[in-house]
Amino acid sequence: MLLLVLDGSWSSPSLVALALNVADSVFTGQFGKAAFDAVGPVRLIGWAKVGPGPCCGQ
Repeated sequence: MLLLVLDGSWSSPSLVALALNVADSVFTGQFGKAAFDAVGPVRLIGWAKVGPGPCCGQ
């Protein structure tokens, strides 16, 4: 994940959304919950990057 951030593959709004999603858990020291909460946004960001083109790849 760090590599994707460093090479500019993720946009700023995506990173802000990810940070907001895990901020509460990180600040309260619940790192397992933060990791679990990060799964959804990371999958959506990844899908937006490599997902099918228009008309599902036709």
